[in-house]
Parts: sequence; structure tokens; C-alpha cells
Amino acid sequence: MEAILGWLFILGLLCGIVASLIGHKKDRSILGFILGFLFGPFGILIILVIRGSRRNCPYCKELMQYTATVCPHCQKESSSPAPAKWQNPRAAEKMMKADLRKFK
Repeated sequence: MEAILGWLFILGLLCGIVASLIGHKKDRSILGFILGFLFGPFGILIILVIRGSRRNCPYCKELMQYTATVCPHCQKESSSPAPAKWQNPRAAEKMMKADLRKFK
């Protein structure tokens, strides 16, 4: 029995680390670890589905915030403006919380 619990703990840690790495690209590393640790492979799938708060720069392809107009890496102004729903930080926060509620 103790061996099974030990293996489940190790599996939870591994899934938590993988989900954390995936969530890091979406600014959700802590959430990714928690989901991966608690739900295992299902947590990894959940963090893959959750929308992040970053987008790719059209010039250098580095990640930047949705609300940013200038890329922090190449310092070029983004030609594609952020979607209107991301212009208001409170609206963006509500959308992210709504995404999380889908999985509860």
C-alpha cells in the first residue's frame, strides 16, 4: 500500500512539473503545477486547453502580453493590436476566471 502511494506521489510530481512547464508559456506555471499534481495527466490536458495571457510578437515571435503594444524583446510596435476583450485588465481577469470555472 505504501509503495502504491509513493508511486502516485511521484506521478503527481512529474505531472505537476510537466504541467508547470506548459503553463509557464501561458503565465500559469503555479496553476499548471497544482492541476498536474492533483489531477495527473488530466491536469496536463486542462492546462493545455486554458488560454494564456500572452501572444507572439509578429516580428521576433517572442511572447509578449496581450495588452502590450511594444514588444519587450525587439522593441517594435505590434502591428496587430490586442483583441478588444484584452484592452481592459479587469475584463481580461474575468475571462481568465471564467476559463478556470469551466473546469471546476
